[in-house]
Amino acid sequence: MRMCEFKKLMVMGVLVVALTLGVQAASPKDAAAVKDVSLNSVGRALEARITTTESAKFTYFELEGPHRLVVDFHGLKNGIGFSQKSIQAAGVERVRTSYFKTADRTATRIVFDIDKSVNYRVIDDGEVGAGIDGDLVPGAAEELERSFLKAALGYPQLQLHVWFSCSASL
Repeated sequence: MRMCEFKKLMVMGVLVVALTLGVQAASPKDAAAVKDVSLNSVGRALEARITTTESAKFTYFELEGPHRLVVDFHGLKNGIGFSQKSIQAAGVERVRTSYFKTADRTATRIVFDIDKSVNYRVIDDGEVGAGIDGDLVPGAAEELERSFLKAALGYPQLQLHVWFSCSASL
């Protein structure tokens, strides 16, 4: 009798483990998201670094009334920890973030309210940290080295840099 009970217990244990593994495998993975917008003043310029959890398609464009730069990350969830932040540097008044949804598309939208005199440059840091021109802004070369290191260590796959400046053409 005891051997039969042991076999039943073993079968039940195996079933529980198999069901647990099956449920975990069927659970959806974390959705791709824009996870951070960090801001860093470099001299008279401002760097906005936008980080996603994986490679992403993005577009950017300007709007008027008031003047602003809009960056859309298509199909990504909004994981940014704020909806609005006052900046007041390099001609950037504030940054706003939201989840934008229409009938045919969804996107995390990041909007920079900027002066008309502001120059900006959008640089896709990609998966390997390429794209920053060392002559662009003082300190950019050092930032590029940090980006390469982060990419080599397996940090998020996309970092988009937006450099703003009121005084010099980027």
